[in-house]
Amino acid sequence: MESYQAWKHQVRVSSTSGRWAVAVDETALPGWFVTPADAWAAGVREADRREAECSEAGRVATGVR
Repeated sequence: MESYQAWKHQVRVSSTSGRWAVAVDETALPGWFVTPADAWAAGVREADRREAECSEAGRVATGVR
């Protein structure tokens, strides 16, 4: 298992029986990936999506647009 930091999110990539899985902040993403690079990229995209959600929520809460 390999672990990476993407913004403030933890991305973990692991392999089982030649298939690759990814989890972000301890939540597994659905499906399997053929390569570790594909799994890592999916994890970073999910971390990016979560970061954008947090940023948007902060702007809404503070009234900043």
